[in-house]
Amino acid sequence: MARRKASATSQTASSPKRTTRSQPKEESGDDVLSPEVYSFEGVVYDTYQEMVNAKRQRNQQMLRESGLLTAKEELAEMQMKRKPAASQGIKKRKVEVTPTERRKSKRIAGIESENIYVENESAGRFTIASDGNTKSTEGDVEEKQNVRQEYYRNRVNDGEDLSIEKAVELTGSKWVQESSVETAIKFVRDELVPLIDRKMANNHVSPKSVRSLGNDEKPDEDWLKTALNELSVDDVDKCAAKVVPDRIYGIAVHPSSDQVIAAAGDKSGYVGIWNVDGASKVNDGVHLFKYHSGAVSCLEWTSSGSKLLSGSYDGTVRVFDVEKESMVQHFATVDESFGKDHLGYNLDTGYSFWTQYACIDSRFMTDQCFFVSTSIGTALHVDLRSKGQVTFNRQWSEKKINTLSLHPNGCSMISGGLDCTVKLWDLRNLSKNRDVPVAEYFGGKSINSAYFSPKGQFVVATTMSDKLDIIKDFHLEKSSSKPTKPWKSIRHDNKTGRWLTTFNARWHPSLDIFCVGSMARPRRIEIFSPETELLRGISGDALTAVASRCCFHPSTDHLIVVGGNSSGRVTVVR
Repeated sequence: MARRKASATSQTASSPKRTTRSQPKEESGDDVLSPEVYSFEGVVYDTYQEMVNAKRQRNQQMLRESGLLTAKEELAEMQMKRKPAASQGIKKRKVEVTPTERRKSKRIAGIESENIYVENESAGRFTIASDGNTKSTEGDVEEKQNVRQEYYRNRVNDGEDLSIEKAVELTGSKWVQESSVETAIKFVRDELVPLIDRKMANNHVSPKSVRSLGNDEKPDEDWLKTALNELSVDDVDKCAAKVVPDRIYGIAVHPSSDQVIAAAGDKSGYVGIWNVDGASKVNDGVHLFKYHSGAVSCLEWTSSGSKLLSGSYDGTVRVFDVEKESMVQHFATVDESFGKDHLGYNLDTGYSFWTQYACIDSRFMTDQCFFVSTSIGTALHVDLRSKGQVTFNRQWSEKKINTLSLHPNGCSMISGGLDCTVKLWDLRNLSKNRDVPVAEYFGGKSINSAYFSPKGQFVVATTMSDKLDIIKDFHLEKSSSKPTKPWKSIRHDNKTGRWLTTFNARWHPSLDIFCVGSMARPRRIEIFSPETELLRGISGDALTAVASRCCFHPSTDHLIVVGGNSSGRVTVVR
């Protein structure tokens, strides 16, 4: 009993006491309860509610003076006025699908079964044959008529030239409107062709076959600073449009000095051209074509703007010839089943092979030569001037080569890819056996892209090590056992993930500045200088997603940046 009493006493002592609101004490005699006083900031109020209301009024006054309420109202008003990004551009067309007759058992329907059998079986492939007495029903005939003719590697055709009308029709009923063909032809004839004539009239080109280097003068810093500060991407109605249906892989801007015409290629083989300032009542200035069956990994306009080069994963390199109004297949890889006279004979090795990148050989003014890199680490040079031939086909890597870039001197070329290195090659000294790079830079992880600056002094490499590595005077490197070190490394988040296209930092065609997308929020496009690093990050209402692929407009009068995202939308910053 004593123990129980002791434990109970200890529990009572250790447990906290329960508190209640204190009540006024009653005093003996004639004294009464003292009344409660409600005061706030030196003012006495009769009731508690009056004091609370005074506090609320004071708080509201403080909020008004701080400007928070006004800012809240402005933000709410902006949200009400804000329109969805890229409200213009291509739109899906609702196609009415006619219901097909349900398949039924021929045995139950009383129809004689087809006398077909397996004639041959080899490597998992079956050859089906019949005795010739098979009766085809009406449904079978319709099914055979609807079967699409298949071409090599599922390409759009057998390599013949495609007209504008055919390229528009290949986009499918989902994207073809009633006036799509007519407006596309009108756009090419009335907009693109006159730009070529103007470009040729303004350019006084020397008769030399090799282009000369540009001058070494740097742009005025005040002009560049002003141009950067003027860049904006807030006008949703004019700055953004859906140009292609799927994820953008390649993007390029027409070299016109007075118009902005952007071209984009997506992962399904579509190529869209957007006349940014050419919107009309009929369309938004966007024209969609399809002349590839695989991802359009790269696009490049010729210097005159008369042709648009495109390389695709389907193993073809096509050129959209504006003057001829056709999409011409200049190069296509095939296997040994084709004839040896085919330009790309026996280059297709089959499994996991595709053409990764293509770029114009800028050494010659004819625009008839281009370089190609593949997924198996080979680099090719194609010359179309004399009946077409592959002048070299070299194994420069054991893994995929993502990009190739030619130095303005016409002799030095760099390659970058999955082998984590940027390699420097001398095109004058390619050996017959095994090519050895003049110099190498190891980036630690995969190289998404590597490009020479317009004057050739710098190389910017976008790596999966979350860096933008800048190499200075890489073309002057000599053979050495020591690895090349970067002149400067800029920290940059390049982990775009599975559903976004990788970042590729691209130089301005004539200035030593480059642009690249960003994973930062709010979404923005960043412009860097190799010397002063980040110049500006541009964000606005029209830029609502990660712009994975970016490029500059070639104009030197004012800065214009174009970015493409993974939903097929293109954003113009100007």
